[in-house]
Amino acid sequence: MPENEYTNEPGVVLVNRLAELKTKLKEAQDETGAEIEQVEEALLHYAQEHGYTVVVGDKKEAVIDIKEVLSLPVKSDPDRAELDDTARQLGLWDEFSDLSISQLSKALHEHALTEEQREQLEPFAASEKRWTIRLRNRSS
Repeated sequence: MPENEYTNEPGVVLVNRLAELKTKLKEAQDETGAEIEQVEEALLHYAQEHGYTVVVGDKKEAVIDIKEVLSLPVKSDPDRAELDDTARQLGLWDEFSDLSISQLSKALHEHALTEEQREQLEPFAASEKRWTIRLRNRSS
């Protein structure tokens, strides 16, 4: 195992070097993350334009998964108080304790509520598409 080149350095040098390296790492992550977002957006556009769910590269292939999801107002949203009140009036508050937005969204999406409940909750729901891109090894 190679000898640690920093073993005999004083604390101030170690702290300064660690801070410098962490700053470099964060900058590289920020830069790379931004480029990844751009490439993923372009890849999604390309796949949609051609009707592909899998795009093949030299050694990897990208699997594009697009699904429609319902989202309800989060706690910081001004419409959340009205949604909470509506859920209480419908008798859903106890079932979705502290109003679990993910559970209520799922119940709304899967038609697990009565028609009256759905009608009163749907104005709070916004439909949006979410996508993910996974890389996997190419199959031979």
